[in-house]
Order: sequence, then C-alpha cells, then structure tokens
Amino acid sequence: MKNTSDRHGGRGPSRRRVTSLLAGAAAVLMVGGVAHAAPAADGGPERTARAATLVKILPLGDSITAGWGGSGDWTGYRKPLLPLIQAPSRDVRFVGSQTSAFAPELRHEGYSGYTIQQLETVVTRGSLVAKAAPDQILLHIGTNDMRLGLAAGAPERLEKLVREVNRQAPKARIHLASIIPIANPRLPVDAYNVGVQAVAKKLAGEGIPLTFVDMATALTTADLGDGVHPNVTGYAKMAKVWAGSLEPLLPARNQAFVLA
Repeated sequence: MKNTSDRHGGRGPSRRRVTSLLAGAAAVLMVGGVAHAAPAADGGPERTARAATLVKILPLGDSITAGWGGSGDWTGYRKPLLPLIQAPSRDVRFVGSQTSAFAPELRHEGYSGYTIQQLETVVTRGSLVAKAAPDQILLHIGTNDMRLGLAAGAPERLEKLVREVNRQAPKARIHLASIIPIANPRLPVDAYNVGVQAVAKKLAGEGIPLTFVDMATALTTADLGDGVHPNVTGYAKMAKVWAGSLEPLLPARNQAFVLA
C-alpha cells in the first residue's frame, strides 16, 4: 500500500509547511553585500539591514591618554568610553600604534611624559595620524608642559601640533580638550586652558573640523590618583565628556535598519 503520511500529517512534512519554510528562507536576500528584508505580508514598507558603519577613533596625547594609573590596566578612559558610544549601527574601533597587553584592541597614540613639542615631533616624523587614518581624534596634551615649567608659549606650540594633525588627516574631526586639573595649585593650568580654548576658536574659525572639549571642569583633584593622573572615577568622567562630544558626530544609533 502507498504511504500517504506526507500528505496527511505523518512523519513527513506537509506541502504547506515546506512552502512556508521556503518563503521564510527567502525573506532575506543578499544584494551587493547588503541584506534586504522582503516586504511585510501586509504590504508594509521594506526594511533594509545595513552593515554597521566603521568609526575609527584616535586617542592622542601623553600618559593620561595612554591610561597611566586608574585600574592599572593602562586602558584609561578608552575602556569606559567604548560602551558609551558603541551601537548596532556603529563599528567603533580605537586606532594607533600603541596598545596595552590587557586590552590590545583599545589602541592609541599616548606617550608617557611627553610635552606638546615632543608629541608634535613624533607625530610629524612618524606620520602617526596619517597612518591611523582616523575619523575622530581625541587630543589631550599640555600637562607635562605645566609640570616642567614650559607654560610659556604652550598655546602656540599646541596650535602648531593641531595644524600638523589636521594636515595628516584633513577630514578627521579633532576634539581638542582643555587639560584636567593638577593637584599642585601653583601650576598655571587655568591660564593654559584659556589658551587652549582660544586656539580651538581660531582654528575652527579657519574651517578646520575641530570641537573644543571642556575637560577641565569635568574633574576635580579628588578624581586624581597621584595628583596628576586620573583614578578610575576620573577616567570614567573623562569618558563621559568625550562621549558627549563624539555622539552628535557618529551615525545615529537607530540606523541598523532603515526603511527602503
């Protein structure tokens, strides 16, 4: 006798079920590397799934950028910053030639003990910014100039550095920060930060893609582990300030799917 279980709900799948499975498999089509969802059954708009947009961020500066102190893993503000700006529509990556053994993916160009002039020299000679090819640059520099008695002319040296950074990556947005407090009240940190803001205003007025970031008021000396470098709380505060500056310039968080 002929087995008819495939037609009457036995062990084999029904023709109706096979048709349903095939329809479901065809609901997502790949066209040019982009997944296109088929129109909804009710005739609604087609939804298109797009790959996340790559966003390359270059942290640039001294040991505070490198992440000295804090939790001891040399990730500084980068570790708490990443979850604040990551989203399904964004593939956020930190770039640079420097890294930490604890988190090799959180790359940077932070150099312990460097002054503005030293950073400008290494950036120029090594074409560090051009090699990193960033979309966004987080620049915090000048702390060691204050500590080493090099405050005179520091804003002018900073302007030269920023111009070189822009020359190497003219389309990248530079987020130029005032420096965080130093526990020694005799150092001219406040005066330098006024100069940082003036440099930012001048260069932005020339058309350089630049945003001034007020990092000075975000931390207090209570947020420092050794009077110079942030503790864990201090780095977390820096991360929030960077995130606030970055967020308006990044792909919208809800763009993982768009209406076709």
